[in-house]
Amino acid sequence: MDAGIRTLIVCILISAFGLCLAFVWKRYIRPFLDKNDLLSSVKVLVAAVEAEYGRHNGDEKLKAVLDRLSAEGFDIESQTVLDAIKAAWYNLNIDMIKSGIKDPEEEAEEING
Repeated sequence: MDAGIRTLIVCILISAFGLCLAFVWKRYIRPFLDKNDLLSSVKVLVAAVEAEYGRHNGDEKLKAVLDRLSAEGFDIESQTVLDAIKAAWYNLNIDMIKSGIKDPEEEAEEING
């Protein structure tokens, strides 16, 4: 086999490998990183806003989290973002109940009115 054909084959293989990497990045890796970035950001912001505003003030706290997420470039109209916020607050409430900061019965009364 002559050197020109070998060079052509190597170039084709490198190009194919590059295309495969680009596909995997776009299809799997980037969405995974974006999702983890969202979840990490929401968890930190929910905890920070809870510490800043204290208990109650739910609407103000939600608005503060949404404003801060928007400033970070997240689409706050996305259902995924809203679900991440709800999940983070739920987990924070569970952690507070487990640690004794919140009373589960008092929490149930607040939810049920």
